[in-house]
Amino acid sequence: INLENNENPAATTRLRKLQESSQSSEPPQYSLTLPTCQNLLPALLPQNNRAWFFLGDSQMGKLVNHLAKQYPHPMTAIRSARDRRCGFLDYCYLDKSPEWNKPKWNQGPTKYGLENPFCSDISSAGNRLMESVVVSSDPNTAEEHEDARFMEFLIVDYTSDVEQQSVFTETTQETAVLHMANQLQLRGLTYEDSVCVVNAGLHDEKICANFDEEHCIKIYQGNVRVYLNMLHHVCGNILWGALTPR
Repeated sequence: INLENNENPAATTRLRKLQESSQSSEPPQYSLTLPTCQNLLPALLPQNNRAWFFLGDSQMGKLVNHLAKQYPHPMTAIRSARDRRCGFLDYCYLDKSPEWNKPKWNQGPTKYGLENPFCSDISSAGNRLMESVVVSSDPNTAEEHEDARFMEFLIVDYTSDVEQQSVFTETTQETAVLHMANQLQLRGLTYEDSVCVVNAGLHDEKICANFDEEHCIKIYQGNVRVYLNMLHHVCGNILWGALTPR
């Protein structure tokens, strides 16, 4: 996991120590599989970051389910997409684009979402929000203060795809970033309050079906670069999860 664009040196130091402790000494190993993340992230959840976004496929969804059981703040609201596969835009309160444009040569979807506009290739997971709102009173002024924290999982199964096109956006990645910006603004938060845990790549292999390995790597790197540039607008900290070995 790489912590980029970090505004919290203490969190960076703690993350590095946790990463080092998860590595075996013989032989040197940089283990970033799902079980490693499950052990790593609960220690970071109590940090001052009030917004946690998780973007990825069903494997990321399993990680979120695991972390939800260890969330250190009382959950006062949980919301899920009514339709896990085709309800992304409704969940985000965004209108669909009047016309669904097919993907370019370096984009998904490649299966179900290609034949069913505004639907995901993935059926086993869907968008989900878990929120904690605690109201406290200032003993000196009796003024009430609302402390809002949340975790949110968004299905983004490619580094670049056109599954979820809205009236404002052309790709799922753009749609996710717009929704994340709206979530932060709604709660009076900024990108500095957020941590984004991101993973994509396994499904990108399908995009490369007709290309050689070298070309595939270039496609993936280019898509990741654009994706990260978008995320930097809403993510104070970005944790990129390595692909799970197969």
